Amino acid sequence: MTLWMPNKKKPLYAPMLATFGGGSVRGFKGSGGGGAKTISQHYADGSADGIQTVQFATQTLDMNFVSYNNKGWVEVMFCGDVPYGTQVSTNFYNLVNGEYYLKDEGLSGGVLDYTNDISKIMLDGEMTPTDIAITSKSSRSEATITATGYNEKSALPLIGSSNLYGTHSSQCLSRLLNYFIGGAAGFSAFPTVATQTANEYNAWWVSGTDSTLKFSLVLHSRGNTPQTDHWMIADGQTNSGSTYHPNIGFRATSSSGSYSGKNVGSWTDSQQAKSSDALMDNANVFSVWLTDM
Repeated sequence: MTLWMPNKKKPLYAPMLATFGGGSVRGFKGSGGGGAKTISQHYADGSADGIQTVQFATQTLDMNFVSYNNKGWVEVMFCGDVPYGTQVSTNFYNLVNGEYYLKDEGLSGGVLDYTNDISKIMLDGEMTPTDIAITSKSSRSEATITATGYNEKSALPLIGSSNLYGTHSSQCLSRLLNYFIGGAAGFSAFPTVATQTANEYNAWWVSGTDSTLKFSLVLHSRGNTPQTDHWMIADGQTNSGSTYHPNIGFRATSSSGSYSGKNVGSWTDSQQAKSSDALMDNANVFSVWLTDM
């Protein structure tokens, strides 16, 4: 039995020679990449959006790369036609000292596998991210941060440095970045939080065409209590300590569960279920990107 530690580096990546049909992503590589480069080098050299070979601290990995908002970004997670209750699966998280950490899932050859409905890679020790982008895509392998899936009120993409507000917004962003590289446990952030504690922040999202809406983050923790029911990038009721159905993320384990959801692209303040257009599937894909620029 191997003991997992959140900061443990992965073994060096050995490039696969298989085709996309066999699980490799090399068939998607964009033109103009010019070999292995850092994210900033790919951006400076104008590498094409799509799979590029990216040099990290100790690994060289084929990653979905895009240039967006004057930076280069790599995709670290996507969810397509996943089931309700994805967030409660032990494939989704590691439980360490009673808290929940994201872990690698659905990889092939050490990189995201776009033949799967879900894939995520933890790059703790490989990169120091400076910002995060959360969006919806119209297909799993698409290289885009500009939302092409469901996008109510034009809320997507959510950019951590631009769309997080609150007294603890900078601390929340730092925690969010560490969480998505596998180096920090789950946490929550609400407009109603008065004092920062170990796993709770005064922070919220504001985005899209309605700036009055304030949506919280509830990621495997609520009120400093670790739990698996909530995994919400953006909850479903504004300016509140309550959660209800998620606008972006997961809750419950079936479509009939209490406040169930597996959504991306909703931006509605309501206790009611979100539009069926927001359901994650392979034409409305939840996607997370990081940059170190």
